[in-house]
Amino acid sequence: KEIRGEFLPIQTNVPGFEMCEHLPLQAAMADKLAVVRSLRFANPNHDRSLNFSGFPDQQKRPAFGSVVSRLRSADQTDRLHYVSMVDRHPEQPYLEEPLYAGSDHQPFRLGTAGKIKDLSLPNGITIDRLADRRQLLGAFDNLRRDMDTKGNFKAMDKFQRQAQEIVTSPKVRDAFDISQEPARVRKKYGKLETHPYSRTTLTWDPDRLLMARRLVEAGVSVVTVSIGQWDHHESIFPTLRWQLRRFDQALTALLTDLQERGLDEEVAVVVWGEMGRTPVVNRDGGRDHWGDSGVVLFSGGGLRMGQAIGATNARGERPNSKPIGTQNVLATLYDVLGIDPSHTLPDFSGRPVHLVDDHEKIAELM
Repeated sequence: KEIRGEFLPIQTNVPGFEMCEHLPLQAAMADKLAVVRSLRFANPNHDRSLNFSGFPDQQKRPAFGSVVSRLRSADQTDRLHYVSMVDRHPEQPYLEEPLYAGSDHQPFRLGTAGKIKDLSLPNGITIDRLADRRQLLGAFDNLRRDMDTKGNFKAMDKFQRQAQEIVTSPKVRDAFDISQEPARVRKKYGKLETHPYSRTTLTWDPDRLLMARRLVEAGVSVVTVSIGQWDHHESIFPTLRWQLRRFDQALTALLTDLQERGLDEEVAVVVWGEMGRTPVVNRDGGRDHWGDSGVVLFSGGGLRMGQAIGATNARGERPNSKPIGTQNVLATLYDVLGIDPSHTLPDFSGRPVHLVDDHEKIAELM
């Protein structure tokens, strides 16, 4: 009682598996979910590289999506494998970067929905004329191709091929245009909303999750999304009370959407943050940084659902069983995508480096 916050637990449709009272829709479909409650983070300081590579930012390891793009591009060179809808921050210069996975495997970074028009051919430009322009561009590129030592021309060529594929292929381009989605489906996810908060204005944009579904349906291998506000050092309960219901609606819509399309066994959905929060509420009514205990939610991907894995001590301070790290989460996802997590890539010096140092998968999910 002296530790817990204002929110109460509710029973899910899986015996012994409880969730927050503000997540009733997920509670009703917990048999389609798995939650790991014994997650430990190496750096409790907003280091989102832990989520995207499994390593702290300063270790400069390739993003998960870039690795997938490189290993899957061996069969389909020009296919778009990696799309990011994650906001960048100057404090993390290497966030979602390919590094030694190769510059041609950086994510397609998606801006606002208004940018979708830039994926179409300009007025008066036909596909034949576009091909002529590419021939001219190729002639210029050949002039300095012998001076390239870092693969920049190779990367530029791939980006140009991908760009041509996007603007000339309706399947890929249309995936970015959620206005083509039926109104009844968009309504399931919720709507764009704002809410005043003491430090800033909260913004909720569920269209990102809908676009993620459209992209994987079109064949994109990895889509990353950030949604909502999160730095709750103060007033955690009023802000989460507003956000959690919207999160519950949008995530449930995504999961049921995938199920209805027969994609839930193919597509793994993972929801997590870059650290946990202090068990004790601070004097400002918020929670501070905490790396010793956190959670990650899985759904689909052929993994074993309907379970809560691991637990913490009674105060929620640290796992009372073997902790699971961020690299174990990514090792599990590599396996879902048919990639051996013990695979190596040569770094910039040519030394073979494992995708993750700890390539043990989460056994309970397999």
